[in-house]
Amino acid sequence: MKKIASILAIALFTISVAQAQTAPDKKTREQRKELKEEMEKAVGLSPAQSKEMNAINKTYAEQLKAVREDENLTPDQKKEKAKKINSERESKINEKLSPDQQEKWKKWREDHKGDRGDRKGKR
Repeated sequence: MKKIASILAIALFTISVAQAQTAPDKKTREQRKELKEEMEKAVGLSPAQSKEMNAINKTYAEQLKAVREDENLTPDQKKEKAKKINSERESKINEKLSPDQQEKWKKWREDHKGDRGDRKGKR
């Protein structure tokens, strides 16, 4: 469970960093774990769904890292690629959730944007 919490927290952090022009303050491992557990409870994830989300997040986190490290891309190109990757990630996650869970996931994300250091909509 600790591994799952870490992977999801890292993915959430990676997404927010890719979208922000400056990196937000890093959360402690314990804070990330608590945030992930809160999300799982709020959305009502089963252990299997949690495992699937972590696998999805790990895959897309690796893709985002590759984009960030690609020196051949301009900042605007990196931003566009990150948006596409995040959109694909959201689609994959929604495939694993029931319609009710999708609504809860969307609401939880909106309610916790600041918790992830997400600056989207705050510019």
